[in-house]
Amino acid sequence: MVTKQMAELLRKIKACRDILADGKADAAALAATADELTGLLAELKSAQNKVKSQSVQNGGKNDMNEKLAIVAINKALRRIPLTDEERQALRNEAGSPGQQGETPAKGGYLVPTQFVAAVERLADEDARLKNYVHVLPTTFRKGQYPIRDEAATGLTKRSELNTLTGKDINFSAVTYEVENWYDFIPVAEELVDDASVDILEQVREAFAEDLVKTENAEILTVMNAAAGTAVSGTSYKDILTALDTGIKVAARKNAVIVTNQNGWAYLDGLTDTTGRPLLVEDIKQDGVKRFKGAEVVVLDNATLPNESGAIPFYVGDLKRAVLFADRKGYEVVMSREAGFLQGAIYLKISPRFDVVKKFNNVLKKLTLTISEEP
Repeated sequence: MVTKQMAELLRKIKACRDILADGKADAAALAATADELTGLLAELKSAQNKVKSQSVQNGGKNDMNEKLAIVAINKALRRIPLTDEERQALRNEAGSPGQQGETPAKGGYLVPTQFVAAVERLADEDARLKNYVHVLPTTFRKGQYPIRDEAATGLTKRSELNTLTGKDINFSAVTYEVENWYDFIPVAEELVDDASVDILEQVREAFAEDLVKTENAEILTVMNAAAGTAVSGTSYKDILTALDTGIKVAARKNAVIVTNQNGWAYLDGLTDTTGRPLLVEDIKQDGVKRFKGAEVVVLDNATLPNESGAIPFYVGDLKRAVLFADRKGYEVVMSREAGFLQGAIYLKISPRFDVVKKFNNVLKKLTLTISEEP
């Protein structure tokens, strides 16, 4: 079984090997890449041994339960009676204590972890803002995340034999309330009735695309709230100003630049006085480009459109700006009656999350009206 950690390690290993095979980097960079590759291979071996050890300890029950759960949920959706083993694999049936805040419609199940993992992999193939914000896994529908007041007062000088004076550290809290979202997907009855077809496989890709679209829209709404009033500009120099003085110094280290396809095209055409591009490849992360050290995250023009002809740019630390409260697991409910006339069976899949603002002054929004050629 390939875990999410192992998949990420494999991706990094491939990136290192590609750099070494290409051989275009300077000697120092190639040596650093070789050292990184050695460390990654050791880490991968350790992760593989850990998974193997857990599998032995559990007698292989984890993998068996996941496979059995896939079979069981497909049978449940086709209204085929389940065996005792299959029911055991679907211990997270709707209404089970501690699984959900409210009892869903009869026939609902929390989908197996294999389905969730596959959806996450498909979702990560798109430009997914969730990968850049602070994700808080939660088992509660409502909660608070404490945030310390960032106003530092400095240390107090102590004289000999004087009594120490305490000081307060002030905390505030970000409140979240997990919402139940859903995707309503029709599946042909012929597919559902075909025992050789994995029903969940038929809806996985469509669900992943819709999931990313909704996540991005919610995160962008909170990003606008965290960024405040947008600043107008006419040049990439305004982006540099936002990086240097528009956000807190603490937010500069992990700052990213979020823009659309138009903004990417603009940055990709910029060069310095010697003709070298200002948008450069990250030697450690395959497919990542950076502008003045900040990773550039590109969304479709449809997701992040221009505003009255101006190109939007968000500059700052998204992990400090946005909290994504993620209640793990997706519920799936089937209805044959809703699609009777179309000869379809409808599947409702429900992710659960909320997106809220964290800190101020860590994210800046610019709208650039580009007047000069890149």
